[in-house]
Amino acid sequence: MRVLIFEPQHAGHNLAYVSRLCEGVQTLGCEVHLATSRQAAASEQFEQHLGARRNLRVLPLDGFHQRSGSGVIRVNGPKGVRSLHRGFWNALQEVKPDHVFVPFGNPISNWYGLPNRVSRYLKANQIETELVLLFGRYAYPLDGLRSRCKQRYALSMLQRGPWTKIHHILPHAVRVISSFSRQLQAKTNYLPDPVDPLPSIDRQQARQLIGVPADGRYITMMGLIEERKGVHQLLAAFRTALPNLQPNDRVLLAGKASEDVRLALSENYADLVASQRIIALDRHLDGQAFGASCCASNLICTPYPRHQYSASIVIQAAAAGLPVLGNAVGWIDETIRTYQLGTTCDTNDPACFAKQLSIAVNTSDDFTPAADIDQFVQRHSVDNFKTLLTARVRERLGVAAGNASLLEHRAAS
Repeated sequence: MRVLIFEPQHAGHNLAYVSRLCEGVQTLGCEVHLATSRQAAASEQFEQHLGARRNLRVLPLDGFHQRSGSGVIRVNGPKGVRSLHRGFWNALQEVKPDHVFVPFGNPISNWYGLPNRVSRYLKANQIETELVLLFGRYAYPLDGLRSRCKQRYALSMLQRGPWTKIHHILPHAVRVISSFSRQLQAKTNYLPDPVDPLPSIDRQQARQLIGVPADGRYITMMGLIEERKGVHQLLAAFRTALPNLQPNDRVLLAGKASEDVRLALSENYADLVASQRIIALDRHLDGQAFGASCCASNLICTPYPRHQYSASIVIQAAAAGLPVLGNAVGWIDETIRTYQLGTTCDTNDPACFAKQLSIAVNTSDDFTPAADIDQFVQRHSVDNFKTLLTARVRERLGVAAGNASLLEHRAAS
C-alpha cells in the first residue's frame, strides 16, 4: 500500500507526530511518502525526528506562504490555506497514494467541505484519507446565536469533507463532533497526545546531563519558550514570589526562546539570569535533553494564557510523577483537576499567580500522584498513539489492531 503523509509545517509537535506515524505505518510494510515544505525538510526538527528514518520517501515542496523574516511557513489565513491546498494537490499528483494522512488538519478541515479539486480527486479515486485535529472552538460551550451558527457551520464542513477517519486529541471535542450527526460519530475517534518515555535517570543525573546547577528546586517551562506559553507571566510571578522562596530556587526555561523572551532575559531579568535564578536552555532540545529537563524538575509550569487545548507537557509531568501548576482554563484545568496532577489558578492575574507559584513550589516535595495515573500515562503512550492512528490501515491490510480499542473507549467516555 502506498501511503502519503502531508505535513508541510515543522513547528511544535508536527514532525514528532509524523515520525511516530511513519514508524507505525512502515512496520506494516507500506511504501511511505512524506510531502512537506522545503523549509521543514531543511529544519533541525526534521533532522531530529526524521533524519535517521530509512525507506521514507521525502517530497520537499516549494510555494508555501512564509512568514516574513523567518523559515516558518504560514498555514492560516487565505494565502496560507491556498498554499496548503496547492501543495496537497501537487503531492497527490506526484505520489498517487492509496491512503493519506494529514497529521495537522485544522487549517484545511473547514475548507475541504466546500467544492474543490482535492476533495473531488480523493473521492473519485476512492483514496481513504485520515485527518488529525488538535483544537477547534466548537469543542467548548458557546454563548450567543452567532457563535452557535459558527459551530454548526464548522461541523457541517467537517462532515462534508473527504475524510474517512477523523482523529481528535481532545476527548470533549470528540463528544461534540460525535453529537452533531451519526455520520460524524461513525468516523470520529479520540487520539492520544503521545509523549516519549522518560530516560531512566534520577534528578541529579538529569541536571548533570543538561548542565545546570545540582542544588535547589526547579520550576520548569518546557518546549518553545514564547509569549503564547505565558513565559512573561511566569518570570514576573517568580520575581514577585522570591521573598517566599528558598535562595536557590530557580526557573528553568527548557527550549528555544523567541526574540522577545531573549530581550526580556537580557534586560528585565538580567540580574536573575546572572545569579542563575533563571536558567535558559535556549536551543531546540533533542529527546534525551527534553526528557532530562523534565526529570531535573520539581514543578512543571504551564501558565498558557489563552490555551484551551491539550498540552503534552502536562502528560509528560504525570509520567515523571511531578506536580503541575497550570492556567485554570480548558484542557489543562480539566485534566489537572480530574487526575489530581497539581494546581490551577488564573495565571493572567499577577498577584494570584505569584501566590500560587510559591505555594506550589513549597509543597512540591509532598506531591503524591493519583492512584490511576499509570492508566492516564499509558493512554498517552507512543505505542497506543501508533496503534490507534494506524488502525484503519491495519484493517485494510488484514492486520490485527491489538488492544487499542479498550484504551480508546475509556479515553472518549
